[in-house]
Amino acid sequence: MELYFNLNEASHNNFQDLKIKVEQKTGKDFDRAIAEEFLGTSIVIGMRISSPLREDNNPSCKWYYWHNHLRLKDFTSGDNLSAIDVVLKKRGWDFKTFAEKVKATWGINPWERTVTTRTVEFAQRKPKKHANIQVSITEQKNAGRSKARVKIYFRKDTWSMDDEVFWRNFNSPLSREKFPVFAAKEILIKGRRKYAFTPESRCYVYPTGEQGECKLYFPYRDPKGKRPRFMSSSGYADIIEGYAQLPPKGKFLVITKSRKDVQAFYDLKIPAIAPQGESQYHLLCEVIPDLQRRFDFVAVMYDFDRTGVKWANFLRRKFDLPVFFLTDGRFGTRDYRAKDISDYIRLHGGYGAGTKKAMRLVETAKESLIGQLI
Repeated sequence: MELYFNLNEASHNNFQDLKIKVEQKTGKDFDRAIAEEFLGTSIVIGMRISSPLREDNNPSCKWYYWHNHLRLKDFTSGDNLSAIDVVLKKRGWDFKTFAEKVKATWGINPWERTVTTRTVEFAQRKPKKHANIQVSITEQKNAGRSKARVKIYFRKDTWSMDDEVFWRNFNSPLSREKFPVFAAKEILIKGRRKYAFTPESRCYVYPTGEQGECKLYFPYRDPKGKRPRFMSSSGYADIIEGYAQLPPKGKFLVITKSRKDVQAFYDLKIPAIAPQGESQYHLLCEVIPDLQRRFDFVAVMYDFDRTGVKWANFLRRKFDLPVFFLTDGRFGTRDYRAKDISDYIRLHGGYGAGTKKAMRLVETAKESLIGQLI
C-alpha cells in the first residue's frame, strides 16, 4: 500500500490539514481522491469524457492538472472548474456539508486541534555550557498562534533494481536498514506537489529525528545547476546523523560530513556521526566532550577543500582531535581521486571490493593517527 508519510508537524491551516489527512488515508492527491469518491468514477487525465454535471451524449469535457490542481474543462459551456467545484455542483453541497461528508467518508475530523508533547534533538542552535542534548518541549497547538513550519510529505516508491545498483556503489543493504533511505514517488511541500518520479530523475528521502524531520536527495541533478540537490524540512539542520545509533562506548569514532559517509563507515565497523555540513560546529561543541569520554579515540574526516580544512582545523584546535583527509594531489599531497569515503568506495568497485579497499585505507590511517596521540 502506498501512503503519504507526514514528516513534520500538522499544518496551522485547517483546510490544508484536511487535504493532507485525506492524502494520507488514500495515497492519492486530494483533488483526485474527492473527485473519484464523490463523482463515482475513475479520473483519466487528458481523455474526452461526458460531463458529470449534465446529460452529455457527446463527450465534451476533459480532466487536466494545472499548477498541481485537478480541473475540469467543459468545451461546450466554456467552464473551467476545480475538482471541488465539480463535486459541490454535482452534489448540491455547500462547503460545510462537503467537509462533513469528507469526515464521514474517511473518518477524519478536519477541524480538530491537538495537544502534543515532543522531544527535539539539538533544538538549541547556540551552544550553552552544560546544555542538555535532549530538550523536552510541550506545546499547545493553536491555529491562531503557532508558527508555521516547512512540512514535507512523501509517497514511497518501490525500491527498484536501479535504486539498489546506485546505492551499492556506496554502502550495503544492512547499512540502509540501520540508516533508512526511501525512494520517493511523489513529494508534497506545504500541500503542493514539488516532485513526481520520472525515469530521468530520482529522489531519495532520509527520514531522521523524533519529529519526522527529513532530507531530500536528488543525486542526478547538476551540482552547479539552479535546482538544489538537497532539500530539508524544518528542524533537520539540528540533527546530527548517526548520533542516535552510536553504541554506549567504543574504541574509535569518526566525525564526518554526510549521511552517506556515516553509512559507509558503518560498513567498515566504525561508528561515525555527521552534522548537516562542516560549519555546524555549534552542535558538535555540545556533544564532543561526551564522545571523548565514551570513545578511546575520536578523529575528524572532512573534505579536502577550503571549508572542510577550515572546520576540521577548528575542531583540532578546540578539542585536540586528530584530522585526516582524502587529499587530491595539491600541495604535494597524494591524489586519492575521491573527496570522501563513500566516493572512495564507489571508485574502487562499490560495496564489496571497494569496502575492503576502504577498510585497509582506514586501518592504516587509524594506526597513524593513534600513533600520533600516544
